[in-house]
Amino acid sequence: MMGNHPLNNHGYQRLRHLLEDTLQNVNSYIKLKLKQEKLKASREAELEVVYQKYLNLPITILGLSFRVHQLLMDNGIHKISQLESKTQTDLLKTKYLGRKAVNEIKDALLEHGLSLGSHIIKNEGE
Repeated sequence: MMGNHPLNNHGYQRLRHLLEDTLQNVNSYIKLKLKQEKLKASREAELEVVYQKYLNLPITILGLSFRVHQLLMDNGIHKISQLESKTQTDLLKTKYLGRKAVNEIKDALLEHGLSLGSHIIKNEGE
C-alpha cells in the first residue's frame, strides 16, 4: 500500500529536490536584487559627486547675457550652487534684475537640467 502513496520515498526525494531548486532560485533572485540595489546606490552616489562638482562651476558656463551675468556677479553670485539656491522671488528682489532677466536665468539653468530654488547652500562661502 505504501508504494502507491504519492509521498513514498521517491515522492519525498522529488519534493525535496523541488524545494531545494526553489530555494536556490529564491536565493539567486535575492542575490540579483541585492546586486542591482548596490549598483543603483553606486550610480546614485557617482551622480551626486558629479552634481556637486557641477554646482561648484562658475555661472559663466550658463552662457548668460553680459548684463545678467554682471548683475549676478555684482550681487555675489559666482557659482551655479549660489544661483540654484535662489528662488525666483529672491532674484526679483535683486536691484536691476527684472522678470526678463530672471526668465533668462531660468532658461539657462533648465538647459543644464537645473532650476531655481532646488539647491540649499549650507554656507554662503562654499
